[in-house]
Amino acid sequence: MREAQAVLICSSSSSSNSSSSSSSNSSSSSRDTAAAIAAAIAAAIAAVAAAAATAAVAAAAAAAATAAATTAAAPSPTLSPAPTPRPPAPTAAAAAPTAAAAPKAAAAPTAAAAAAPKAAAAPTAPAAAPPPPPPTTATAAATAAAAADIKKQKQRQEQQQQQQVDQKNKELEGHLQQQQQQQQQQQQRLQQQEKKHIITNSSSNNIKKQKQRQEQQQQQQVDQKNQELSAATAAAAAAATATFAAAGEKAVAAAAAAGAAAAASSKNNSSSSSSNSSSTSDSSNPSRSATPAATASSPTAAATAAATAAAAATAAAAAAAAAATASSPSTAASSPSTAAAAATATAAAAAATAAAAAEE
Repeated sequence: MREAQAVLICSSSSSSNSSSSSSSNSSSSSRDTAAAIAAAIAAAIAAVAAAAATAAVAAAAAAAATAAATTAAAPSPTLSPAPTPRPPAPTAAAAAPTAAAAPKAAAAPTAAAAAAPKAAAAPTAPAAAPPPPPPTTATAAATAAAAADIKKQKQRQEQQQQQQVDQKNKELEGHLQQQQQQQQQQQQRLQQQEKKHIITNSSSNNIKKQKQRQEQQQQQQVDQKNQELSAATAAAAAAATATFAAAGEKAVAAAAAAGAAAAASSKNNSSSSSSNSSSTSDSSNPSRSATPAATASSPTAAATAAATAAAAATAAAAAAAAAATASSPSTAASSPSTAAAAATATAAAAAATAAAAAEE
């Protein structure tokens, strides 16, 4: 019986070890592990029940054999049957058969009774080996402890797996947050760069527009000044032309007057030369001899004054013409009559001056 108990304990421990090893190997799926544990526990229970039934049948067979042997060995003075001895009372260790072994134990006496003639015919046969004892409470406790250990190991493994999963999830969340932050920073940088480009483009466009406006204003001012200068030059040219024309006319008139005065003075000189002889004879009356000289010299002085005025006017007109020509050469080139008038006035003034000098 003790050997049977030891065998049962070893089988249960081996089954529990196998179930624990299988559960440790298949830690990835908890359902498979639970099913393996349940199967191991059921196998252990079935093994215990089979051992108990076998032990009960063997005990009944041994009792029947013992009874047959005693009956055959005892003398029979009378025809009364010998009383069959009762089997020994089961011990506390073997007094707990399972429900599955009870029918087999109840049917054991009939089998023993049927085997009694055979045992009587062969009294010298050796006794059968004692059956293994039924499982004890220690085996059940060991099985329960093994199951509890397996559950604890499963729980620890599940906790470790859950912790690993949580840690991985946290790491993934951290990576995702970092990526999102980097993307946001890149977007902000791109937006800032775009704003800077827009600002620089707008400022450059504004600068270009301002430059264009300034250039247009400067060009307008230059055009306006050119127009004003051209108008002033045209007015000066017109004034010079009119001055030259008036000066030429005045010079011609002055020359004509100077010529007439010279002619008159020449006649007066001829008449005065003829009367000088008479004036020398009449020296007592000096007023007579002085009057013709005074009358003769006054036209010459007038001609000289007119020629001098004409020369001054001509010089002024020439200076104005030179100034107009220096300020606007195009005007002098476009109006040749101005130069011709200036030349005519200069020649007239020179002629008048020469005539006056000759008369003197």
